[in-house]
Amino acid sequence: MSKIPFFKIFSKSKFSVLNENKYYVGLKAKPTSTWTAQRHVRGDLVPAFTLAEVFSPYYLSPRRIAFTLAEVLITLGIIGVVAAMTLPTLIANYRKNQAVTQLKKAYSEINQAIKLSEAENGELSGWLFEDTPESKDKFANDYFMKYFRIIKKCKPSNENCFSKISNINGVPITYVNNPNEGMTSFITASGYSVLFWVHGTGNGAWIYVDIDGPLKGEGKFGKDIFLFQMQFDENFTLSGEAVQGCEKIGLFLAGLCVKNPPTRESLKTGTGNLPQGLNIMGCSKEISGSYAGGLCGALIMIDGWQIKDDYPW
Repeated sequence: MSKIPFFKIFSKSKFSVLNENKYYVGLKAKPTSTWTAQRHVRGDLVPAFTLAEVFSPYYLSPRRIAFTLAEVLITLGIIGVVAAMTLPTLIANYRKNQAVTQLKKAYSEINQAIKLSEAENGELSGWLFEDTPESKDKFANDYFMKYFRIIKKCKPSNENCFSKISNINGVPITYVNNPNEGMTSFITASGYSVLFWVHGTGNGAWIYVDIDGPLKGEGKFGKDIFLFQMQFDENFTLSGEAVQGCEKIGLFLAGLCVKNPPTRESLKTGTGNLPQGLNIMGCSKEISGSYAGGLCGALIMIDGWQIKDDYPW
């Protein structure tokens, strides 16, 4: 290994080596003190760069760039640690953004379908309904489904069109998952699937939306299953656990079908000015009801179509 003679680097100019038999390609650099280096001369081996040398703005050696094995392993280890710390958060944020995008899209398209139906069939309050299996299917077809771009329809609803539903804590909702309930489901061209269940009294309907379609995701309220209310008549009351009370005509994310807008806290806890029956649907894993998480879509909407840090994801 030969030593390069001392030379100086001058500002805004090329440097020259004092020994004419050893030369470098000239480079510009800031003034610095005299400097020595080792180089590859006539086939001699040259030690690898250190990290400090590589990132130094004044290091101008023309040697072949390389790192030691230890430096490579240390760098890879640091990259692995950083990736392990950041990837889960990045993936979770991506899935949250995807969920909001699909939910918002479904809300827009269902609203548009209802408006198209009203333009052809009259206002919601005048839609005709009879409480028979045949009438339910005809009602779903004539007033609702024909205004979507549908890839597949399932009557009665099954897992080929709509995932089995669980509440936010993963507890299956057996009543909705029962194919004998006469519910209709379908897959849209936009990728989400819809389960449509009209109330026996004909005053309204539940619309369950699986934002990533059947056989995907977790099938949970608040994750990929979101609940809508479509109301045909004001002051509707239905006994049982499913729902009690809806005070406006139209389409709403469950919990927003009230004349006085609910607070964010009431949607999380199922309390406040919500109609009786919606208290079992709060968007919280602390709720023990079978429909826990049913109000999560409304929470996302009133939060400006975003999932905030305290959302029970």
